[in-house]
Amino acid sequence: MNISVADLHCHPSMKPYGRSFPDRVPGTDPLIKDCIYFYGSPPFVKKILNKILGITSFPQAGIQALEKGGVGLIFCSLYPFEKGFVRKNALPGDLVADSVNLVTGIGKERIHYIQDPNNGYFTDLENEYAFLKALDGRVFTFGSKKIRYVLLIDFQHMVQSQNDEVYTVYIGLSFEGMHALYNRFEDVGSDDPLVKQSLMDNLVKVKAWPHCPLFITFAHHFYNGLCGHAASLTDFSVKLITNQSVMLGKGLNALGKDMIRALLSKTNGKRILIDIKHMSIAARKEYFELLDQEYSNEHIPVIVSHGAICGDEYAYNWFLSADINFSDREIVLIGQSEGLFGIQLDERRIASSHEIALFRKHLGSEAILLHAALFVWRQIRYIAVLLDINRLPAWDIQCLGSDNDGIVNPIDGIWTSADFGLLKDRLLIHANAFVENPDYNMSMPDNLISGEEIVGKFMTKNMLSFMEKNFR
Repeated sequence: MNISVADLHCHPSMKPYGRSFPDRVPGTDPLIKDCIYFYGSPPFVKKILNKILGITSFPQAGIQALEKGGVGLIFCSLYPFEKGFVRKNALPGDLVADSVNLVTGIGKERIHYIQDPNNGYFTDLENEYAFLKALDGRVFTFGSKKIRYVLLIDFQHMVQSQNDEVYTVYIGLSFEGMHALYNRFEDVGSDDPLVKQSLMDNLVKVKAWPHCPLFITFAHHFYNGLCGHAASLTDFSVKLITNQSVMLGKGLNALGKDMIRALLSKTNGKRILIDIKHMSIAARKEYFELLDQEYSNEHIPVIVSHGAICGDEYAYNWFLSADINFSDREIVLIGQSEGLFGIQLDERRIASSHEIALFRKHLGSEAILLHAALFVWRQIRYIAVLLDINRLPAWDIQCLGSDNDGIVNPIDGIWTSADFGLLKDRLLIHANAFVENPDYNMSMPDNLISGEEIVGKFMTKNMLSFMEKNFR
């Protein structure tokens, strides 16, 4: 299958869906922002704004950007925007809507919809899914290029849908945050049995979608009534209007465990795997324990769709040690489960503040690109060495999980998905330098592979192999 780049986690529909409000009709003019095919290179002014404030208002993962970056496969994370971002009383007047729009680029009409307490999360989830379905398979022509996207039913659907005459972006679905299944915002945290039943009923509806998600991200930025979350909103501009403190760092509650069982069940529809990104450390620990206690005879791969590692005390201060990032023990458990670890292209997660400060000193574009790729390479390499020490396949779980268009602060030089070809080429430089070092060694002979194989696995093959096993 000729796919150059695959991305486990991005949000190509978030900005165009937001810009389609209030009518929610998908735009078909690629020059207008309500169209998922809208594309424009980030203007210099917006790059400077990003460097100074960390604000990414330009689109990153539209279909044209994906095509320009050689991306042929993604998982699109649907996201009913959490109301904790848009509390009206956080700032006077309409400043909350103005501020959130500046940070996210989703449009003020969308923000006003989210602020309305009568608009529930599950309806929003279904509406974004409908927005994507509307242009599923439709071919758009750009000069001599023909481009389309195809929503995937399963892995075989991708194999059977190939068309050499049309550039195709294959899209699997996920959604970010189990708050998405609540009908009403005020139900979050309720112990009413009717609320639990509504969550179960809505999950059955999702499992009956023609394009059922392969996985979902269980937690997100705010308490979802099921588990605690990790601190994630660190930018000053966002912290001004948000409050993550409710149940921050707490574990899974009884309802959360029941929803995990319902997601993994095959009696209520297809099994949906669980992405543990954004769960608190306590909740992640309890999830691993639940798998060990109740699913020891089954193969349940663990997914981190867009993450980074903490690193140990010998990691030269390269990595960011924060609760939202992942420990060595967790990486080993993911490797043992034959899961996936998507590496997030976010400066706030991928490296320590010390390393980012060094990175900022570069002026030449090639030096910037090489250092940007180095951040990603360090993650890939650290995971590989750790897994090899634990007698596991070293290179099989790492993949790209950019989180583009998901309110990220991209690594300079890799501004949008259109830049992924540049990333791939520079990763190969780092991988080749690693394997050509006379000291290159692994405890398991099968882990001694070429730089080209390493980069190929990371950019595409690991995701394809995972989907072939699990996306049925």
